[in-house]
Amino acid sequence: MLNKKDIEMKDSDASIEPRIEIKENREIRNAVLIIGVMLVMLFTLIFRIKGRAYNFSTLTFEYVSGSLDLAITGQFYDGTWFMADHPFWYFLNHFDWLIMGVLGIVALLFIITGLVKERKKPLFRYGLFILLSGAITAGLIMNVLLKDLWGRYRPRHTTFFEGEHNFYAILDLAWLIEPESIGEGVSFPAGHPSAFTCYILIYFVFKHPEAIIYLFGEFKEWKVKMLKIIKWIGLILAIIGGILMGMARIIAGAHFASDVLWNMTITFYVDVFMYYVVFRWPKYERENLNEFLKVKSIIADESFG
Repeated sequence: MLNKKDIEMKDSDASIEPRIEIKENREIRNAVLIIGVMLVMLFTLIFRIKGRAYNFSTLTFEYVSGSLDLAITGQFYDGTWFMADHPFWYFLNHFDWLIMGVLGIVALLFIITGLVKERKKPLFRYGLFILLSGAITAGLIMNVLLKDLWGRYRPRHTTFFEGEHNFYAILDLAWLIEPESIGEGVSFPAGHPSAFTCYILIYFVFKHPEAIIYLFGEFKEWKVKMLKIIKWIGLILAIIGGILMGMARIIAGAHFASDVLWNMTITFYVDVFMYYVVFRWPKYERENLNEFLKVKSIIADESFG
């Protein structure tokens, strides 16, 4: 909680500049990143375990690697993808562009505001961060470098669900095993969940609300609280929305659960890389931003800053 004593400012004394102290626990942050990688590796191994899976084409059980993926998807298939047309799931499956568009509008508003208002010039950089990070994760990495090249077939296209193509467990090198799958198998990773998972960028933009509060007018306690609420809403929306969108794609036979897991993983770690390494936000907020705003700040324990 930011207390008034953290802001050493008096309206009547222009010589006293505000001083904002922003604390982060580097050890906890790094531990979260490491544990996250370990959990993803663990769940990936679990998704690769061999087990019995029902084949809807042969109406028999088969012993196959990736049985958990097949079992989860099989809960939503009975010869048809019977839940895919439910209004809620239908909306998520067909209007992901609308959800992503809202984030794009926010980025453009930041960029335009930063261009036309000198006092809010740093907003241009924040908008660019949202736009570039979203384009790299949802566009370049998900849909160009991986989806079009990996070759893993969608559930509804595999023989297990009365399709014509082979099933490959998560991280099987389908493109190497079956080169003709390149451009045809587009299951890995899931793309639609990015419409929500990219909202984690809102969390990163407002990660240090005390550092950017002056871009939104004079300092007010309620403004800091509001920015903190927006920050956490972005994180919650990314997680819960990403899971729901992932479920919508599983229900439609478009992706396996492991495809969704990797979408969330790639989005998070690429955005962390963009935040700390490419844009170097902690350093920028500590030096350039606060120098521009004439605000003194301390950002403690930033390992990449």
